[in-house]
Amino acid sequence: MRPRYKTENGQRLIYESYDRLLAGLSVPLEQQNIPTTYGITHIITAGSSENPPLLLLHGTGDNAAMMWVYNMEELSQAFYVIAIDNIGGSGKSEPNDNYSQPFDQAKWLDEILEALRINSVYIAGVSYGAYLAYHYALMRPDRVEKIVCMAGQHCREPARGYEQNDESFSTGGLISFRTKCAEIAAKAVRTADRSIRGTSRAYAALDLSAQVLQQCIHEAS
Repeated sequence: MRPRYKTENGQRLIYESYDRLLAGLSVPLEQQNIPTTYGITHIITAGSSENPPLLLLHGTGDNAAMMWVYNMEELSQAFYVIAIDNIGGSGKSEPNDNYSQPFDQAKWLDEILEALRINSVYIAGVSYGAYLAYHYALMRPDRVEKIVCMAGQHCREPARGYEQNDESFSTGGLISFRTKCAEIAAKAVRTADRSIRGTSRAYAALDLSAQVLQQCIHEAS
């Protein structure tokens, strides 16, 4: 399996940034590693386990800490939040040799939920995380309560892996809500599209997306 990071120092810097983001939160957090068929999956949990479980799935190039730092405190008041580092991405999950084979995303998420003893979940995803959310909802409808997808796209066929999904995407977005959530979500997507090449502006868009996500989830639940 090809190393995820070019240098050990690069990995150290990413992990230090990850930990600094989590240290800035006032809500109690837990981090754990879950063994799966495709490697070790790192997750962050917050909120009472008595609350409805909410799976958070980040986009390509992000990790759970970076994507959800603006949402964790608010969402953990009403949900048992489970933020996953997508396997193969820039977080703390570590893929194994099976990941280079056909990657069954539904099986991977099944194994995470089974390890947590959770039967069904709410799911929110951004970009590649949005693809994972509606793919899992299609594959496992009995395990999904509702989904919120932002900046996602329709897929002609299942993506083979985390870094290989772009060629499977067709044009057009997938955001469909029955309330005013549709309008604010569309605004966030337009802002994110304009900000994709500017890091500072992208963080401003992420802040807007945080507000959108919180309202959308509360609208949907």
